[in-house]
Amino acid sequence: MLRAQGDLALAVKALDLVSRTAERDTLTELPNRTLFLGRFMQAITHAHRNGGHIALLFLDLDHFKMINDTHGHLVGDRVLKRTANCLVSAVREADTVSRHGGDEFLILLTDITHASDAAAAARKIIAALAQAAFLGDGLPNLTASIGISVYPEDGEDADTLIHRADMAMYRIKKQMRGHFVFHADPVLGVTKMDAPMPPPPQVHHSHAPWEDADHGLRHEQLRLANQQLVSAASSAEQLRIATDRAQRRQTEFLTTLTQRLGESLALIREAAAMLHPSQPEPELPDLAQVRAMLERRLDHASQLLENFQDMQRLYPRKP
Repeated sequence: MLRAQGDLALAVKALDLVSRTAERDTLTELPNRTLFLGRFMQAITHAHRNGGHIALLFLDLDHFKMINDTHGHLVGDRVLKRTANCLVSAVREADTVSRHGGDEFLILLTDITHASDAAAAARKIIAALAQAAFLGDGLPNLTASIGISVYPEDGEDADTLIHRADMAMYRIKKQMRGHFVFHADPVLGVTKMDAPMPPPPQVHHSHAPWEDADHGLRHEQLRLANQQLVSAASSAEQLRIATDRAQRRQTEFLTTLTQRLGESLALIREAAAMLHPSQPEPELPDLAQVRAMLERRLDHASQLLENFQDMQRLYPRKP
């Protein structure tokens, strides 16, 4: 009887561990994408019902690859953990901080009154990261670039808001690292490539009235053609950015999936080991069936892990 109670307690603990692992990032213990999206959709529903506003901050650490390459992945992991703690301390208890992948984090600010509330939170986060003592050892001061989207102005669903905050972050990172910008900022994305051209000098001369109409038509056609060129150039740049990020996400997904599968495999092995009695005793038919099922699952999971490891070798992480 006592042995059965002990086995039950171990099984409950294992199930609790599996449940927590399924909702938390294994390195930082922050909510993972699944838990974050659940909270995000609840916040959107609440804001829609009450006419409220939500802000999403998409944060990317600056020069994190240099830290990994110079000091090693162990130090990089310590920096990510310290960053997670710093972000949680910088926002309200009702807000949610999630590790989105790699050195990217999502911060969900619920029940904001004005866009200035999101700007204040972004300034506080950037200042907190700059003031934090990141492990010493000659590490550079840590900075972050942040893109912000606001519900409902920038989108009414989680995917749209995440995508637009992501694009805002990527553009401010190219223009001025260590700062933040809103998706709806009119300056966002204006570069030499897509800035409007200066108007041509005006030449005054006498001409017939119908020539004025013809000139106005040509001017309008040129203006529309210029707008189309600017739009095409901007779309091409956005497509290139989206392609680069999709390739990066694919590599990170394979890495995370392989890691999670390895952890699940360890839990299955532990469960299978628990079902092998340390001393010979009569074996129950149900126990034999459960052990056989676990062993089949173990073989299947091992094969999956090998397949994903092969895929990782085919798609190495890009710098």
